[in-house]
Amino acid sequence: MNFPPWGTSPCLLHTLQIQQSMRDTGRMPKESHRGVNDLPELMRKRLQFIHLVWLVLTVALGISALIGGLADNALLAGLGLAALPGVVGAALLHSKIRAEDLIGPFLVIGWTLLAMLGIASTGAALSPLTILFAIAPLTAMNLGKPGMAAEAAIFGAFAFLATAVMVRLGLLPPTNPESAYQVPAMLLAFAGLVMIGLLAWTFLKAREEEAAMPAETTTEMVTIRQDVGLPEESGLLLLDVSEFGRIRTLSGDLLGLDNVRAGGLLANLLQDEKEVSLLKPANGRTHGEVTLSNGREVAFVAEAHEAGAVLVLRDLTEARAMTLDTRARLAEAEARLKGRTAFFASLGHELKTPLNAILGYADMMRAGIRGPMPEPYKDYPEIIHESGQD
Repeated sequence: MNFPPWGTSPCLLHTLQIQQSMRDTGRMPKESHRGVNDLPELMRKRLQFIHLVWLVLTVALGISALIGGLADNALLAGLGLAALPGVVGAALLHSKIRAEDLIGPFLVIGWTLLAMLGIASTGAALSPLTILFAIAPLTAMNLGKPGMAAEAAIFGAFAFLATAVMVRLGLLPPTNPESAYQVPAMLLAFAGLVMIGLLAWTFLKAREEEAAMPAETTTEMVTIRQDVGLPEESGLLLLDVSEFGRIRTLSGDLLGLDNVRAGGLLANLLQDEKEVSLLKPANGRTHGEVTLSNGREVAFVAEAHEAGAVLVLRDLTEARAMTLDTRARLAEAEARLKGRTAFFASLGHELKTPLNAILGYADMMRAGIRGPMPEPYKDYPEIIHESGQD
């Protein structure tokens, strides 16, 4: 896709040098999914650090139990299971691992299962490990998945109620204050409180940073359009998006969108908010197609920079309409050509029979079968014969 010289600054043109053409039809190639990152790098590092903290705390608890002589096989196995969410989180949140679809389910389910196993083995509803049920929803909120957070909270509430009922029915042992596992459980609950505090701080910090983004822009930037070179009727929309998914600046054709503005969320422009991850590459460039909230299909090219990404959206409605019109015209022309060919084929067949008769009579006159031709007409049979041989 080559951009015409519309007065765009050299810096912007350098950013928008698109080497791969955007086709009018077709699906997005698999290569365009590479490098897609739905989680801001800063948030990724913070969450990875928090999971490493949990891993360190559980390992320290295990070492303390070994030194104090309190460790047995059951306790060590339990601490090993408790460390698993930390290991999984530290691995999946590494900057070199791009598994956005797995991070949320693995972490939320892992923390929820840990809380269930913890309370089931240390006193059910009265267990100090009940506090672990708060980690899964907070993790989901930090990942930007409020729906998953609500599901984790509801499931945790039902699990807590179920364990209380199971204790009453004698299916689970009641709380034993003199149990050797009470002290490790309390220490693990303290580690859970540390996790909750860190997750809450991270979530609030991210919200503060996100809220501060529009305030950093000038009054001129919080307008419907920015004059950075793209004509309003070009069929192209240029966006500069922050790493938090907020629009900094925009220019060009609004593509029929009423809710596009500086400071707004990029996800609000799309029919399927899950597709916003396709428009936010972690590095390099990606391209493909998405559907806007007004139903228009657009092709996009997205290129990452240090503070977010630059996007170019191109309307495919007119291009595809022209393609369909061209196909219809081509089909009509082919039908006319077939009809014309059939007509001339039938016409040749109809003319062939009488012409053969004329040539036959001309040969008879040349041979003089019925007598010699009169002198004025003597050359006519020869002329007819020669014409029939052409």
